[in-house]
Amino acid sequence: MILVVSDVHLGYKKSNRESFRAFLEQCLPLEIEHFIILGDLLDFWRANNAAAVIDNQEILGLIGRLKAANVHYIPGNHDYYIAKLAERYRDYYPFQVTKRLRLIEGGSQFNFIHGYELEVYANLEPLTLE
Repeated sequence: MILVVSDVHLGYKKSNRESFRAFLEQCLPLEIEHFIILGDLLDFWRANNAAAVIDNQEILGLIGRLKAANVHYIPGNHDYYIAKLAERYRDYYPFQVTKRLRLIEGGSQFNFIHGYELEVYANLEPLTLE
């Protein structure tokens, strides 16, 4: 099983933290081959980085308790600093952190990115020299 979550924005006052916590608790008994955090789990734009991590230790602990063979973290635009932390603390970091991920499951190939890189394509307008 591949389970993907994205854009929870923990640390932002309007995130639905309690619903996400309840969702993770429901996932605890599941056998998960790949648990993919597809960016913006934490919101470092609207919260202090350290405070966002400290205030959400329970949630991070629940992710650590999942029966997931592989936990992948693909940083988004609101938590991109995770990539730097993972690089700095490589030997101690609990997740595999990459900008993109390709998985082959049951003969099908899946490619994962957060998608903020694609915003330029979503807003195609004639470009001028100005």
